[in-house]
Amino acid sequence: MCWRVGSGSRISIWNDVCVPGLEDGRLHGNGLGQHYNLVSALLDQHSRQWKEEIITHIMSADEARKVLSIPLSCHWLEDKQAWSGESSGEYSVQSEYKLLLEEFAEKRRLRNSAACPRCTQEDESLEHAFRDCQAVKEIWSMLDISWPTEMSCASYKQWMDWLFMNSSSDLCRIIIYAIWVIWSDRNKQVHERKIKQNIDMVRFIVSYLKELEAIKSHLSARCVQQERWRPPEQTIVKIHFAASFQGHLLKSCSGLVGRDSEGQIVGMRMILNDYVPSSFAGEAIACLQGVQMGLDLGFQRVILEGDSLTVVKKLQKEEEDISKISPNINEVK
Repeated sequence: MCWRVGSGSRISIWNDVCVPGLEDGRLHGNGLGQHYNLVSALLDQHSRQWKEEIITHIMSADEARKVLSIPLSCHWLEDKQAWSGESSGEYSVQSEYKLLLEEFAEKRRLRNSAACPRCTQEDESLEHAFRDCQAVKEIWSMLDISWPTEMSCASYKQWMDWLFMNSSSDLCRIIIYAIWVIWSDRNKQVHERKIKQNIDMVRFIVSYLKELEAIKSHLSARCVQQERWRPPEQTIVKIHFAASFQGHLLKSCSGLVGRDSEGQIVGMRMILNDYVPSSFAGEAIACLQGVQMGLDLGFQRVILEGDSLTVVKKLQKEEEDISKISPNINEVK
């Protein structure tokens, strides 16, 4: 479990899990902030902003950047606990199972050698995993795909280059799906102890290609009508929001365009944002800034448009959001 920061009055700075991106979610500091106990001491409750000067003084640079990237609601909210196994914060058996598999895989990786999980005879490399392992050779043979003897000693990249340069487009498609199936099967064998016979893998590749061809034919026969932008009703402004994100700088840029019922542009804004932890957070911030722009323009009703399906779905849900971007989502609602 982890905490979503509201008032910060229930969260211990040094003992609770509340900072996404840290190895264990906990802060360790630099030894200068032991007299600070609760996260509320790091918040300006009036402006609802982090106290950057204190945070940078008592934490390492990396910890400070991650704390300052945690979004805060403009209004007072209670601290809430969320499930750390999902970005949505909602618990599911599937997510817990995934965490257990990851823990098991990590322990196995530390304990085992680099031997190929299929044949256990040689160390696993790209060349061995996709070309040289005897089990994989049988799959290529069943698919009737071969290469010259000299390519058997080439690097993985040289081998793949030769295959694509000397194969038809249909054969290239088979090669791509075969690589995907071989790697997926390898991972299932390592992490889930599931072993599939080579003939079953080949049948899956062939049936998958046939299914895709059928879907392609069906879509080609359909007449797709392009949907055009529709103006809002009178007294309503429609605002399109978008965001670009630079992960290495933890910065985003929001782009906002508002149009009235006649389709006329009534407002445009470009806003730079600091301490943004993810592209999803950038989109959520842009959405919130779009609402604020509509209010600043004097509109009481705002229609928001954006291409971030994650943000749109969260806004459409009636339940309170407890994801990492919950302060922004709940503020928009």
